Amino acid sequence: MPRDVVDSEMQSLRAAGLNPRILDLKAMALIRAVNRGQALILNIEPSSFDTILVVDGVAEVMRTTAWQESELSVEDKAERLTVALELTAGFYNSRHSGFPLDPATPFFVTGQMSGDLALMEELQARVGYPIEPLAPPLEYPAHLPVAQYAVNIGLALKGTAPSKSLEQGDYSLPDMNLLPQAYKPWKPSARQVYLFLAMVAAIALLFPLYRVTSEAMGKTASLEGRYAIVNNELARRQTEIGDRQPLQKAISEYNTIVDMGGGFTEDVEVINSLAEKFGVEVPSITHEGDGITVSCQADSYTIFRKYKTALEESGRFLTPVTPPEGYPYIKGGTIRLEPKPAE
Repeated sequence: MPRDVVDSEMQSLRAAGLNPRILDLKAMALIRAVNRGQALILNIEPSSFDTILVVDGVAEVMRTTAWQESELSVEDKAERLTVALELTAGFYNSRHSGFPLDPATPFFVTGQMSGDLALMEELQARVGYPIEPLAPPLEYPAHLPVAQYAVNIGLALKGTAPSKSLEQGDYSLPDMNLLPQAYKPWKPSARQVYLFLAMVAAIALLFPLYRVTSEAMGKTASLEGRYAIVNNELARRQTEIGDRQPLQKAISEYNTIVDMGGGFTEDVEVINSLAEKFGVEVPSITHEGDGITVSCQADSYTIFRKYKTALEESGRFLTPVTPPEGYPYIKGGTIRLEPKPAE
């Protein structure tokens, strides 16, 4: 079929909002509506007529002829149609000389002009084949002019199995679709269907795992939130404890001093008086828990030794004063003292 004809028809249908699924030949639809293994069909329309010859269920001849029937008389119309039928039969007989067309082949007249009774009478008088009424293999109301709607009925019968009888023999029309691939609606291939089913099966199998993972992630998020709250509270408590340590240390030192009674003051007086006696400088005296740390500096190492000896012999401290680390001839350093508890 000419591509431009099909394209123009499809564009017109789409402009009207229609998307055809099947494109069939009018001749094949008529053969389906007649439902005979052997038949001669004449489809008459105001602008054209079709002659179709069916032998053993096969469309041997399909021919369409354009005309202007309004310009012709009934006799001229009948004459033209008769000549077209004779040419069709003669064409077939010339190529099948051993098996010519049976004169008893049923003759069917369809189309819009099949209701013209005068034309039908003229055809019946001129055509030698027996004219039979159309009886398509489907249910329809008695008043329906089936001959005029033969093409529509044939299209409606597409895809159905033809009625068969022993007299007609076994035959089957080809089920063709002339719609170009570009105009056919999308239809998934077998591979795409299998792939889709595989994806659905995979999702169905993974869904329980997804639920378990989602629940685990939800619990993890909840635990992380609780951990953050506990961690923040712990950091706040650690800050409070850090702020309290200097105060606690001062309180502890104060309590130690109180426990020592007035002895600590006397110890300091002994340390300073002996330092003044020997000419030793005492920059600092630090009380640390149950001990006293004295930082001192003398003019010579002999004076430094005499000062340490005096502190040991003063009787104010429990243990001897240990000499500072370093060379024996040092002039100063840090001395650690442990006072006697108050009596």
